[in-house]
Amino acid sequence: MPPITQHVAGSPIRLQRPFDFGFLSQYGDVFCVVANGPDSGNLCFGVRRGGRRYFVKFAGAPKEGCAPSAPRQAVEWLREAKQVYRDLSHPGLVRLVKSGEAGGGYANVFEWTDAQCIGQASPASRQRFLALPAPDKMRAYRAILDFHAHVADRSYVSIDFYADQILYDFRDGQTLICDVDFYRPSPYHGDLAVYGSSHFVSPEERVPGQRVDEITMVYTMGATAFCLFADYDRSPARWPLGGRSFQTLQRAVNGDRDGRQRTVRQFIGEWEQSLAEADGAAAAEREGGEDAGGIGGWMDGLEEDNGARLSGLLAGCGVPASPGNLHLGKILLRRLFALENSLALDTGRRGGHPWDRVETAVEELAAANPASRPPLERYMAGLRVRLGGPGAAGGR
Repeated sequence: MPPITQHVAGSPIRLQRPFDFGFLSQYGDVFCVVANGPDSGNLCFGVRRGGRRYFVKFAGAPKEGCAPSAPRQAVEWLREAKQVYRDLSHPGLVRLVKSGEAGGGYANVFEWTDAQCIGQASPASRQRFLALPAPDKMRAYRAILDFHAHVADRSYVSIDFYADQILYDFRDGQTLICDVDFYRPSPYHGDLAVYGSSHFVSPEERVPGQRVDEITMVYTMGATAFCLFADYDRSPARWPLGGRSFQTLQRAVNGDRDGRQRTVRQFIGEWEQSLAEADGAAAAEREGGEDAGGIGGWMDGLEEDNGARLSGLLAGCGVPASPGNLHLGKILLRRLFALENSLALDTGRRGGHPWDRVETAVEELAAANPASRPPLERYMAGLRVRLGGPGAAGGR
């Protein structure tokens, strides 16, 4: 039988034979069919029920171009994914709300998000993301790192991660990860990894049965940075964040596993410290070429509870990572995040309150660590210049 076209919510779906989609009504009214790759055995729909919207991922329909066994395999994978989403539940992961048999196949139902895919499947959204200011992209990358540090903590490893799994909300800057169906307990020795994008797949993932583990995930996170900041280009000429961070990434994407960072959190710590050193050097250059080790503006917007990042921040300023300093550092990060939000809303100039709070946090760290006062003061001066703060030329 030649392929046929059916319509759901006015959108065409190419199938090998007729299929009854009436089961979708149990989830709500279908308002859209979400684009699905030709190599996927799944179909995805947006549904609305009781004023709420959901994303339904369904396996079991005979899609055009798929092998006869594809629907059965897709059902098996989607059924296995239910446990993956439960094990990896995290604010940075789309939330699974319901799973079960449906329409002769299987469906996973997620909360709807207006965040947009920034992978190759959505070229307009990708170009819009690439045009964002570096701090916005940095926050997105940190959200991705946070989630994958959680993946490692849960003794899982990312399989088949690529840019199409990154969702970015251009309204509020929130980043979410989706489509983690193939993530597996670590170490993994199967063949799912060979399905991954060539931009992200490590050498060991290209060989079925090879060990895939947290060291592999370090490679994936390094490759993700090149995806977000340099549009996949791994040449130093195209890297926008300085040589030290480039060296950190080069280590992460080393073809030799033994040359990489050993854990995702180790990679995060080295990444943050490299950015801190680069930004501190830039601040010193603006002030006349003095040596510096300030933490710099790249630290803006950090969540307060990431130990690896916080350690990198303190190390960048030469501050010992004692319990007291870690506490003070968390306060500083929290106030930096509030400052950046106020500037984004153009409220930072009102009374100078956000700036005062950041300066107070820096002063508390400096008072507790007199030897680190010079780099901390250079950091604060550089922050004023970069964000137009009090005392900077043209400042607020």
